[in-house]
Amino acid sequence: MKEILEKLVTRTDLSEKECSDAMHIMLTEANLSQSAAFLALLHAKGPTSHEIAVFAKSLRNMMIPVHLEGDYLDIVGTGGDNSHSVNISTGAAIVAASCGVRVAKHGARASSSKCGSADVLEGFGVPLEISPDAVKDCLDAVGITFMYAPCFHPAWKSVRTIRKDLQIRTVFNILGPLVNPARVSHYVIGVYHKPLLELVSGALIEMHVKRSCVFHGCSMDELSPLGPSHVIFIEDGVKTPITIDPIDYNIEPCSLKDLRGGDVALNMKKLASALKGIKGPIFDAISLNAALAIYVYGIASDFDEALKLARDAMEKGKPYLLLQKWIAHFN
Repeated sequence: MKEILEKLVTRTDLSEKECSDAMHIMLTEANLSQSAAFLALLHAKGPTSHEIAVFAKSLRNMMIPVHLEGDYLDIVGTGGDNSHSVNISTGAAIVAASCGVRVAKHGARASSSKCGSADVLEGFGVPLEISPDAVKDCLDAVGITFMYAPCFHPAWKSVRTIRKDLQIRTVFNILGPLVNPARVSHYVIGVYHKPLLELVSGALIEMHVKRSCVFHGCSMDELSPLGPSHVIFIEDGVKTPITIDPIDYNIEPCSLKDLRGGDVALNMKKLASALKGIKGPIFDAISLNAALAIYVYGIASDFDEALKLARDAMEKGKPYLLLQKWIAHFN
């Protein structure tokens, strides 16, 4: 690790072997000081797409896998945007599933907010600590499932305390969305910083993901009615950048305050309301993100059609009924 740290001090990119070695050492052998130094120095240098892809491969080799057959999608954000919004991607996952997308969502508890995807799902009654077989059974029965990151990435335990103590974004903010235990075929990933669009899309190409998109909008890792969002679609190694402006879809602008969440109880209330079809900024934000998932998965031929499908399902309360089915599956 000493040689790797010295290389990072000079802001020199790491080789593939150095990336693999560093991740393995940090998660199995390194002391806390070395791990903290590695994360801080890598953040200062800035990781490359190739480094991200190799780190992700190393983490996948250490995870507990979930074996699924066929095409599945994960919709997830890096977090770290400090918006403290309601759980938009979680709501979007449920909406997408109600439209026929097979969703294998991977997530954890909140790190920079009061309520993460795991927190709100647990609040609704979805159990977090389930086996790989239970994950598969739920997906087969309901059309959506959730993999709680600590259960499938036990090696990460050693760095969780370090990440909290550092109080800066680290490469793990980027890696979390890329290491779904089911190795999903389709990804929809929101990033907290616009320059990460090229970084993460490049990593997805190296990881040979079937079809995906990466997006950033108005300082958030979500699409929202706040304003235009930048999106990169990736298929067959080709990037297609577009801009999605909610005004083009007759969605009224809103303020960040309109999307803000709070504790688990408040987020549950706001999510349930939108999933039941109660319109407003949160309804609009969830529908936009769900549309990305519906389009990327191939159910709709374009974003316009996908958005219509998402909003129609929400207006009829289909996502809320699916959530109830999900909860009932475990009771």
